[in-house]
Amino acid sequence: MKDMLRRAAYSCGILLILYGILRVVFPARTMGMRPRLLLASYVLVFVSIWVHEQKAGGRISMAYLRSLVLGGYGKPGRIAWLDYVRVLAAMLVIVVHMVPALVNGLPAGNPVRGLAIQTENVGLVCNQLFVMVSGALLLGTEKETDSLFSFYRKRFLRVLIPCVLYFLLYYGYIYGASFLVPANWRLLSQCFITLQDGTTPHFWLMHAIITFYLAAPLYVYAVRRMSGEMLDTLALVILALHTLFTYSYLFGVKFQFISFLAQWDSVFLLGYYLTTERALRHYKKFLAGGILALMIMLAVRRTREDYLFLIYNNATLMVLWASAIFLFFRKHADNWFSGEGKLLFFLGKISFSVLLVHWLVLYRIVGDILGISAMSFGIIGGIPATFFLTFAISAGIALVFDNTVVLCAVTVCEKVFSALENAAAHLFSRGEGARRGAPVSEAGALAAEGASCPETDGAPQSASAADAGVAPQLPCVLLLASSFLLLGMVTGKARTAGEIGAVLLIMSAGAVLFSGAEELSFKKVYLSGFLWILLPAFLAYVTLSAVFFGGDIFLPANLWGNVTNFFAGPYAANPPYWPPLVLCGALLSAPFLYFVFTRMPERLQNETAFAVILLHAVFTYFPLHGYRFLMPTFLAGWESLLFLGYYGTGNAAKKHTRLILAAGALGLLAMIYLGMTRPDAPVLTYNNAPPAVLAGLAAVLLLRRLCERLPGKTSPVLTAAARMCYPVLLVIWFITAARG
Repeated sequence: MKDMLRRAAYSCGILLILYGILRVVFPARTMGMRPRLLLASYVLVFVSIWVHEQKAGGRISMAYLRSLVLGGYGKPGRIAWLDYVRVLAAMLVIVVHMVPALVNGLPAGNPVRGLAIQTENVGLVCNQLFVMVSGALLLGTEKETDSLFSFYRKRFLRVLIPCVLYFLLYYGYIYGASFLVPANWRLLSQCFITLQDGTTPHFWLMHAIITFYLAAPLYVYAVRRMSGEMLDTLALVILALHTLFTYSYLFGVKFQFISFLAQWDSVFLLGYYLTTERALRHYKKFLAGGILALMIMLAVRRTREDYLFLIYNNATLMVLWASAIFLFFRKHADNWFSGEGKLLFFLGKISFSVLLVHWLVLYRIVGDILGISAMSFGIIGGIPATFFLTFAISAGIALVFDNTVVLCAVTVCEKVFSALENAAAHLFSRGEGARRGAPVSEAGALAAEGASCPETDGAPQSASAADAGVAPQLPCVLLLASSFLLLGMVTGKARTAGEIGAVLLIMSAGAVLFSGAEELSFKKVYLSGFLWILLPAFLAYVTLSAVFFGGDIFLPANLWGNVTNFFAGPYAANPPYWPPLVLCGALLSAPFLYFVFTRMPERLQNETAFAVILLHAVFTYFPLHGYRFLMPTFLAGWESLLFLGYYGTGNAAKKHTRLILAAGALGLLAMIYLGMTRPDAPVLTYNNAPPAVLAGLAAVLLLRRLCERLPGKTSPVLTAAARMCYPVLLVIWFITAARG
């Protein structure tokens, strides 16, 4: 009872102090504070004190309060140089968002205005730096886990909950307590996911971070098992794919597919790579490339109107510039950036929260209330005043908000997630054990001082398909079955069968690639994909175009037009083309995904399969209700079907055969029923929508059962037939289209 009264007295005192400060700083906003809001604030302070006392193990002492600010300072294992990068990124974020005031306030031709624009080009590297720091910390130090949901619980409490609460802080400040009205929750949730109203435009980076966190525990399995040479190749492929998908539009090429190795996930992976000793061997190359990229960006910004697509976000030039900065700090981690003061430690600790709240502080508090901008007191005085006020107030708000609102919400969510994790463990732990070997130790983790990452030059030991219990005929049977079903799409007679065939085509590629004994290489996969998939499809397209439009298409002036039309043609107009094009897009990341999928324990395989189906449903159906996600994840893309094909051939899926077959039957029935009754059936059931994915996965299991009963002598015949199935499919489509 005494503790309750003491907490109540402390809460009253703290609330009175905060209210007094608010009355002085924001008199207009505090005059009409409603009693319900004051009561809610009191409850929040009271609960916060209780939670802090639970963490402190008794009454809150000065030592405990110091730990809230400097907890972890001086502990071994703290990676000091990454704090320098984080603080630099947080400072650049504020600088970049100060630039519009200078650009709009100065006349065209003013040299200071031009300098401000170029400063923005240099400073936008902050986004890449934040992502790289996340990759370095998460992939370099996170322990391998056999539970996807356990990782989600731990990491999303640190990322998603603060994002939501800071988002509500913006709306509470701007619109008052209206966000607490249930009638506004739907609109509020849409604004959080789509950022459609412009209140928190900088939250797009949070969407990117949350997206690659979905696949982060799987990435850990990959980077720890890749040799140093393979990591070098991965970095080179990432830069090449960024260049291809960023600058191809300059040549009129617009791809219908894209690989996650050309999106923000790849910058996340580069963050890990740049911490390794392998990357330090190429330090001079990265530094020269970064400086050259910076010079090109400055020139492009001055000369081209379409500079947004050429230099910003994850364009190759910006990625190179960020890599050079990141590797510079890594290179000098043992001397220049080996130690840090208490202030730098504190700023690095709250840099994520500063990133979240700085927009509100810069524009609503420093700008609107204090009336200070980069143009105040003259440019020389306004810029530092705006910067330091924004940073200082953001840090103060972050410290208070994190230790009250965020702390209480995270405490409640921890209890809920713990119960859900126990339920998931009970559901997915049947037949625990590794399908292709137990997880190895943290061979790729950062060293204790965070200065290096030991190399993993040994290639992983692969198990053969036979060792995994896969019938040798299964890959060929899957290819034959997918080609047979694709006939329905090619001829236009059975669209549902054709859609399942397209899904099964991607899954068969996963079964073929990941069930083999040979380690995949980027060179081999890319060459095979070009010779056996892309080139035959392109030749068939050109031949048919010649039949329809005459021999003029072979003129030199028209050849490049054939290439652009082939890659950019709509799915409906090119029925036999989009499955191989999508397959090629998935194969771009297959050598990397080999290291992800082929060493996962059975429990992690089961949870990943469940997560893939769930995310396919979320990314397919949520946009129909106004929730259009800004960032994709490969777990909801075509690459995930490679995993499901591999998963369907393994023992983990075999133990859930009845459940998968039942789900597949329901998916097939949904495709048939919705195809007959709904005009929007293609959106609901086709492509990689959950009904088609479930039907495809069930087909893999059924065909596996069939292959287990086939005699071994049938393998040569099936192999020959599988090699001919796709050319035959193209010929049939050619004849059908010519007749039509």
